[in-house]
Parts: sequence; structure tokens; C-alpha cells
Amino acid sequence: KMGKCVVALVVLLVALFVGSLLTVTQPGPNGFGYFTTVAQVEDHFAKQYINLKGKNVIVTGADYGIGLEAVKAFARMDARIWMLSSDGEECEKQAAKIERETHARLECNSLDLGNLNNVEVFYKLWRHLDLPIDVLIYASSLKGRPYKETADGYESQFTHNHLSPFLLTNLLLPYLERGSPSRVITLTADAHKISDIVWDDIWGNKTWFSNEGVVSPFLGTWISYAQSKTANILFTKVLNEKMKSFGKANVVNPGLVHFETQNEFEKRERRERRANAATSVVPDSLKPAQEWYYKAQNFLFGKTFEQAAATLVYLAVAPEINDRPGGEYWEST
Repeated sequence: KMGKCVVALVVLLVALFVGSLLTVTQPGPNGFGYFTTVAQVEDHFAKQYINLKGKNVIVTGADYGIGLEAVKAFARMDARIWMLSSDGEECEKQAAKIERETHARLECNSLDLGNLNNVEVFYKLWRHLDLPIDVLIYASSLKGRPYKETADGYESQFTHNHLSPFLLTNLLLPYLERGSPSRVITLTADAHKISDIVWDDIWGNKTWFSNEGVVSPFLGTWISYAQSKTANILFTKVLNEKMKSFGKANVVNPGLVHFETQNEFEKRERRERRANAATSVVPDSLKPAQEWYYKAQNFLFGKTFEQAAATLVYLAVAPEINDRPGGEYWEST
């Protein structure tokens, strides 16, 4: 049993490593590459006198990581920003800091993507505001969680990563139409290559996803995460068709975030979500192999959050995106 578990882990890690290697290419025609930073993207737009003045931007996961770096960039470009977060205190803290540095207008709103009712609450708030939406960004994502069901009875990672964004986007479509030409951008990941959507058993409860045994918790959480990222890509294709008369929808793979940075974020996240904190699904016997993989990943591909947010910011702002077909999968290359 342990031998099969080790083989499965090695195969998974090698697949992810090779997939990561293939994403690192020469800089593109605009000079941007895998390690381009948000600051470089901003400078590119500043030289063309492009900004977001008068634009309404919504960002989920806005108080940490990639989402926070995007918010900082949008604030420096004079956008009006709604920061959505499940941690109101941290959101207010980050918003106040950004406002002092940029004088932009930021508002924090509570949004737990693990709760569909909470999504509808935010929609009702926006309906009351009755404002057009120029840019809608989904930068919040869950991964590495043991099996857990939401209050709605759905698996937590798939709900947070796909079902809630799916619901919120459809509810906000009339406001995105009023923001024409609007943009919807969702973070995906290389992990989508691991699994298609398991249509006949999406939640995998006690089948391919169980918290018992050695293999199931680790493989189950990755399959769950992977199919949610696949769902992001498929939904973006359909959404782009819905938006063809007034905007574009795209997904972006931000690349591999430096493990030390990611690890610190995950520690903080566990503290913030005390009641729902996730324990590690990796057995102690396999952690040395996992650590080896992360060290190799860091050395070759590790990004800071500022680098990981660069392509997302580009997609939100670049005028030339209006001339593309949309529904595209973008990588930080």
C-alpha cells in the first residue's frame, strides 16, 4: 500500500514539474515574460497614458496574495475598487494602507465563497448600488483541503473555486453589460491537467475523495482542486459567448508561487479561518518527497505574488484584449 502511494505521489509531482517547465518560455512580443512584475506591467501602461480612472473593479480574495497585488495596481491606476474577502478585519487594514498610499477609493465587503447564500447577499448589495462593472476578478482559490461539505451540501473546494463564481457572475451579468467593454478574469492553474470534471461523481464523497487511509486524502484533494480549475476554464468559454456583445472573459494561470511565500500565506489563512482550518492531507511519510519537489520548484520557477499577479493585471487593463476573441487560457509567459 505504501509503495503504491509513493509511486502515485512521484508520478503526480513529476507531471506537475514537467508541466511547469513547459510554461517557462522566452518573453513574448510585448517584452513580458514568466517573471514579469506588476510594476513592469504598470509602467508599460503608464507610457501609453492608460489608466482605470472612472472604472469599477471587483476583486475576490482581495486582502492577500495575488488578489491584493492586483488591487494595489488597480488603485495606482485610479480605479474604484470593491475588495471582497471573508476576513473583514484584514480587508479593512489592507484597504486603509492602500488608500493612504494611492488616495484611491476602496470598499471592503464580506464574501465567503464557500456559502452560496453569502454570494446572493453581495448581489443584493450590488443591485442596491446599481453601478456598472468594468472588471470582475476571481483571485480567491482553495486547495489542499480535506473533504468537507458546505452548508449547501456541496464539496467545499469545488464550491469556493467554481460554483460561487459561476453564480455570482451570472447574477452580475446585467451590470457587466452596462460596463461594456467589460472583463471577467478567473485564476486557474496547471493542476487542471490532472483531472477533467468527474461528472458522474463530482463530490467524490467516500469514493475517490475520503479523509480516511493514506492515498485517498492526498489524491482526493488534488482531484477536487483540479476539476474546479477545469470547471473555471470551461465556464469561461461559455461566459465569453454570453458576453460577446459587450465584453471578454479569460482565465489566467499565474504560474507557481514561491513556496516560502505560499507557505506563510497558508499559515496565516489557517489562523484566520480558525473554525474551518484545514489540516494537512499529506501523510508524514510522504512529506520529505513533497519538500524536495517544492525546493526544486522554487529554484526554477518560484514567483513572488507581485510576479504572479502580472498577467492578471495585464488582462484587466490592456486595450488590445478587446480585439481578441476572448475565452482564452493565458499563462505568465
